[in-house]
Amino acid sequence: ENEGTTFIIKIPLSNAKVEKQEVVFMTDKYQGKVLVADDEPDLREILELLLTEKRCEVQSVSNGQEAYDLYIQNPENFDLIITDMQMPKMGGIDLIKALRSNTKIKQPKVAVITGCIYKPFEDKNLKQVLDNSLK
Repeated sequence: ENEGTTFIIKIPLSNAKVEKQEVVFMTDKYQGKVLVADDEPDLREILELLLTEKRCEVQSVSNGQEAYDLYIQNPENFDLIITDMQMPKMGGIDLIKALRSNTKIKQPKVAVITGCIYKPFEDKNLKQVLDNSLK
């Protein structure tokens, strides 16, 4: 109440049968520092909101090069990187390759998201990523 409401509506682009999706509300709390790299501002905002609600500290950037530069400045500032696969300048796969080839830094946990129009941002999927990375 008095905080606003956000609705996300997914409209299929074809006549293919759409299966009912299960909604799971996350009640777990995480304390971690997450770097989000995605070129879609709305998606970054949604991820920031979801992660902040789970008590994660979040920084976000718009491409893999920015994520790489920010991470190598101080690897201890992040417990997890969530990156889109396709972005301008440097995509998620190239980001991971650059991080893995830099043997002088702490190697981060990385979750890659993709899906073009549909990205897996149901609470249950994000919960699984956080369970595997921050608990």
